[in-house]
Amino acid sequence: MKTKQLVSKTMILIMSSSLFLGLMSCSIQMSESKFNPTIGNNGNFEFVEENLPINWMVYTPKTVKNGDFKIAFDQADFKSGKQSLRFDVKACSEEGGWYSPGIAQEIPAKSGEEFSISFWVKNTGSDFSFNVAGVSTFGRGETTIIKPTNNTGEWIHYKTTYKMPEEMTKLHLEFNVLQAGTVWIDNVVVEKL
Repeated sequence: MKTKQLVSKTMILIMSSSLFLGLMSCSIQMSESKFNPTIGNNGNFEFVEENLPINWMVYTPKTVKNGDFKIAFDQADFKSGKQSLRFDVKACSEEGGWYSPGIAQEIPAKSGEEFSISFWVKNTGSDFSFNVAGVSTFGRGETTIIKPTNNTGEWIHYKTTYKMPEEMTKLHLEFNVLQAGTVWIDNVVVEKL
């Protein structure tokens, strides 16, 4: 009888611990964001609230635990509008996603729709990736990855097209800085073809 009670108490303890750890992992903040549906995609980073570009999920020093970086809005060096988004990175993970400094945005879309995505990046000594994918609550479609063509500190224009896969409901854009250096991004334009 005592063995049954001990096993029962042990099982309850294991299940309670698993539930607690599961809930804790769900509460990890992966990004910070401010949203305003009247602004659109804010690809020129002109609209800012609490040092966050509105309508972007931002991987900040508060959410990226293994990084040393700052995010700023540069009114002296930009491609469009009055400012660009700048990442000054001393250290970060090369993994990307919410493990590295960056931004992400999801735009409602339908299967089969095709989009043109373009943006400008200025990169001094760093590495970055810009990922485009269709996503839904069921998963992620094929991903297009854009990597830098140089890191000499000149503004470079990047452009790609993406066709939404079956059963995907959102176009997911994600920009990550993957190593130390300074990277600017500006004029992110998404157009349905």
